[in-house]
Amino acid sequence: MKRYHCFRHFFSAIALSPVCGMLFFIVSCSDQPAPGPMSPVNSNKGLVSEPNRNSTGEVRPVNRQNAVKSLAKLTTYDRKAVLHLQDLYDEVKYIETSKPGTTLASKMNAVAYKIWEAQDDLNEVPPDNGALSELAIAKSTLQSAINNNLLNPITGNQFINEIKAVEAIINAGGTINHDCRGTTKYLWMKKCDGGLIAHCGHKVVVPKNALKTDAPISISINSTDYIKVDFGPDGWFNSPVTVNVSYRDADLTGINVNNLTVAWYDTATGKWIDLGGTVDTIAKIVKVLTDHFTEYTISTR
Repeated sequence: MKRYHCFRHFFSAIALSPVCGMLFFIVSCSDQPAPGPMSPVNSNKGLVSEPNRNSTGEVRPVNRQNAVKSLAKLTTYDRKAVLHLQDLYDEVKYIETSKPGTTLASKMNAVAYKIWEAQDDLNEVPPDNGALSELAIAKSTLQSAINNNLLNPITGNQFINEIKAVEAIINAGGTINHDCRGTTKYLWMKKCDGGLIAHCGHKVVVPKNALKTDAPISISINSTDYIKVDFGPDGWFNSPVTVNVSYRDADLTGINVNNLTVAWYDTATGKWIDLGGTVDTIAKIVKVLTDHFTEYTISTR
């Protein structure tokens, strides 16, 4: 199995679309977290380079829609913006719920509410341009939290940049490329805090003390014709983490959506390992618990 050091790509340039170009931020419970691998690598389990290789397993990877067909469903700026705002909303709410009763939680609640209002405005037919006003208030509240030393400046500025990316989608009328293929997003997580990272519908929720040590958590979306998502760094956890893999870009022609599953490839046995998972047909995700990170794909039984 390909195994990476925990800082794979960490300091490399991230060539992303204008929407995802600055999706990097750090959350910590100390000012200068000590770097280190998430856990020792002690397994020969792995993935092949392409998911359509012959396999003796009982699941098979699902093709991705071609780019034209996939993007055709998201031609209006409001839908693109809503999808990105949902990732930001989830991240902000995690900070709020992890710091109950604090001034920071109150600020994050206010930010989350404005993001929700912006989503609501954009979901109207036709979209309500008031979303830009809501987002401006959210940015102002984030800046206030930074200025008052409530929110880590790196984290706060990342959220502000994500809002600016959504504003760019709205102002450009949807001409910005929304395809997430080939993009990566990072989040530094402290063992004592855990955290949540969301990127283009994919999500990881790490409980407190699940990590063996502090580590940069990443979501990398492969640019192949399959929905391959690499959650990193590779390694094992003290307790299971929750992974949500989005199938909104999958080609479901002739496939029963209830048969969708998350799988990874074991080179030792030559089989796709079926992790199972719960299918959420509203959010278009398959949710599964896992005890280690590697590259996963949406498959069907």
